[in-house]
This record gives sequence, structure tokens and C-alpha cells, in this order.
Amino acid sequence: MMTMERTTFEIGAMRVACEVLCMRDSYYVWLGQPDSRSMGSLAAAFGSRISGGLPSTTELIGGGDDSAGIAKRLTQRTGKAMFVSCNVASDEARFMDMVQRRVVAYVASLVDSADAAAAGGASVDGAAR
Repeated sequence: MMTMERTTFEIGAMRVACEVLCMRDSYYVWLGQPDSRSMGSLAAAFGSRISGGLPSTTELIGGGDDSAGIAKRLTQRTGKAMFVSCNVASDEARFMDMVQRRVVAYVASLVDSADAAAAGGASVDGAAR
């Protein structure tokens, strides 16, 4: 089953829209201006088979922006495959760091909620309720 989640972050004087398509074992994250629906880039990150290894990341469309970095951080945090399209125009590294932090926190909470729901009726110790 797929679901779509949407939110808008207020960061300083700028608004950043975030749309997340939640799929079974992967997520597609789109970031951009609230009034735009363009996709200028697309990056993907996948977990490593080596314990503690870094995710494999690649730019599928475009490049040179923050899509790959956000995808990598999301995969590191969640262990899920991530596809990210970052269409936020800013030359300020500090601003993009704030965007990245907000997005990682938001998407990680969605993944955690989905994982908890998928666990069904299991309690914390793994026993059925």
C-alpha cells in the first residue's frame, strides 16, 4: 500500500514544501517551493550490506545539488531505500543544513510510524498482545 504525506516547513523567511510517497520498503521525497511542482534532480540511496557501512548513493537525474546528501542521510537514519528530489534554490549552506535536518526528522518519524504499524500487535518485548 502506498500513502502520500505532505507538509510545509517554515525556515527563516522561506517556505519549503515536502511531499513523501511512502511505499513498502522505500520512500520518495520531493522538496521545493510550495507553488512549484518541478523536478530538477533525483538521487537514490540504498543501505549497505556491510554492517555499519555507508549507504550507496547515486544521482539518477541532474546533480550538483543536495538531493544525494539528503537521500544518504535518510537511508543512514532509517535503513530504507530513499529517492530524493531536492528543488530548493539556495546558495547558503547553513539554510540547506536546516532544510536537511527538518526533512530527516520528518521523514524518519514517518518511517518509524510505518514500522510500528507494520509490527501490528507486537509489544516492545516482541510478545503478542
